[in-house]
Amino acid sequence: MRKNTQKLLIVAFLILLFHSLIQPVLAEEKIVLDFFYYSNCASCDEKLVIIEDDFEKNETYDDILIITKKDIAANEDYFDEWGKIYDYYAYPFVAIKSGANEIIIGEMDITVEYVGNVIAAYLEGEKPNVTSDENIIHTPFGKINISSLSLPILTIILGGLDSFNPCAFFILIFLLNLLLYARSRRR
Repeated sequence: MRKNTQKLLIVAFLILLFHSLIQPVLAEEKIVLDFFYYSNCASCDEKLVIIEDDFEKNETYDDILIITKKDIAANEDYFDEWGKIYDYYAYPFVAIKSGANEIIIGEMDITVEYVGNVIAAYLEGEKPNVTSDENIIHTPFGKINISSLSLPILTIILGGLDSFNPCAFFILIFLLNLLLYARSRRR
C-alpha cells in the first residue's frame, strides 16, 4: 500500500511540475499581426492608420502583439509571400496568427473593434469566430450567400435582380407602344 501511495505522489508531483512548466510557455506565446498593403493605395493608407494608431502605438499590446507591416510593392519577399501563402488575396488585409491558428481579415473588416475582438479571442485561448458579410447579398426575398451557389444559378439570380429596373421597364413599354402604334397606321 505504501508503494502505491508513493507512486501516486510521484505521478501527482510530475503532473504539477509539467503543468507549471507548460503554462508560462502558453502565456508567453505572442500574437503575430501581418498587415499586407500597397504603398500607392488610398484605402490601404486608411487601414494603415488604424493599425498604427490603435494597435502598434497602443501600450496594452506591447507584450502580446508583434505587428509587421508588409508593403508588397516595395519588398519582393513580401510580394512572394502574398502570392504563395495568401494566393494574392485582395489588399489591404490583415493576417493574425497565434500558434497554428490563422485568421485573414479583409479590407471591409479592418476596424478597431473587429481586429480587437479577434486579438481578444486569441488571448482567451479561443479560435475567433469570423463571419464575413462579403459574400451575402440582401434581396427582397431574403439574404443569399453567393459563395454557396453555383455559377449558373448565381448568374440567373443576379440577372433577375438587375433586370428589375423601373426606368428600363418604362422605356420598353414606350417602345412597344410606339411599335404598336406604327403598325396600326400601316394597316
